[in-house]
Amino acid sequence: MDAVTLNKNGYDPFIDFIKGFCILSVVLTHSLPVWLQQHTLFSLWGGMAVPLFLMIQVFHAYKSGLDSSKKILSTKILKRIIIPFLVALLVIGAFRVLKGGMPLDVVALDFLKGGGGPGSYYPWIYVQFAVCLTLIRPVLRLLNFKQILLLFVILSILLEVACSVFDIHPKLYRVTIFRYVFLIALGMDWIYNGIVLDKKRVLFSIVGICFIVFFEYADLNMEPVFLHTDWRAYHWVCYFYMAWLLAYLLKFAYNVLGDGCRRFLLKCGKYSYEVFLLQMIVFSIVGKHLFSFVSKPYDLLLWFLFVNFMSVVPVLAFKDIFAKRLKKNELR
Repeated sequence: MDAVTLNKNGYDPFIDFIKGFCILSVVLTHSLPVWLQQHTLFSLWGGMAVPLFLMIQVFHAYKSGLDSSKKILSTKILKRIIIPFLVALLVIGAFRVLKGGMPLDVVALDFLKGGGGPGSYYPWIYVQFAVCLTLIRPVLRLLNFKQILLLFVILSILLEVACSVFDIHPKLYRVTIFRYVFLIALGMDWIYNGIVLDKKRVLFSIVGICFIVFFEYADLNMEPVFLHTDWRAYHWVCYFYMAWLLAYLLKFAYNVLGDGCRRFLLKCGKYSYEVFLLQMIVFSIVGKHLFSFVSKPYDLLLWFLFVNFMSVVPVLAFKDIFAKRLKKNELR
């Protein structure tokens, strides 16, 4: 099969398309009931959103080449990632305190553990990835892709064993990059080769699918080889499927979807971080109990529709209005 070539010199709309798919998957992760996720094999199509986001981060960090002087760690991360995230945490914390359900010291402790709100671990992972990608760049310059792949397989296995042996606390594991480091090697594959789906990658993708299904539904303790946590399908061996077969299927979807659906996903991808922060706030404030006035099961359906709408549409609407006003000002 032909490789999907990613644009390493400028804007690539397909990257935004992937991000749009991912951020909608994140919202669904936090709104779909667990039983429905299990019955729809959600872990195979919607559960890989964060790993895909991190692979895109690797791609953007290194797409100009490992010899590039491009800064991975910059003030942009502070302005674009950290400060908006802290503002979202303050909004969530203030609501919890004002509601009277949580004392200020408990909110502060929750903040120190990574923050409240669904998915609040992600910005911490993002920053750690940026630090890691900066530090390891000189090492990667010395290796070819096969050596990089082997290095990260060994490193990922060692991290799984170490976390198992030392019994890492789940709250610490939640905000560390240990379960995601193998994505650096797979991100390098995107840079060197594009998204390729040859016989070898199809085979490894099938292996990844088998392990995802096994971890998700068998729920067997396989320590110390694989750490046993609530993050069942987030092991290095699972990511082959996501990096190759799933990414290739997303490119197929990008090509065949109508213009309206494609534009919607592109816009969601372009503003994915804003949607992520808003969904943190929405899910922290809008509980299912607020819809108890509706007869079941329609109360859960109404909550589902409301939180999904409020997590996505306000961001897109605001950005559209802001863009139109900015364009008018430029024409004056």
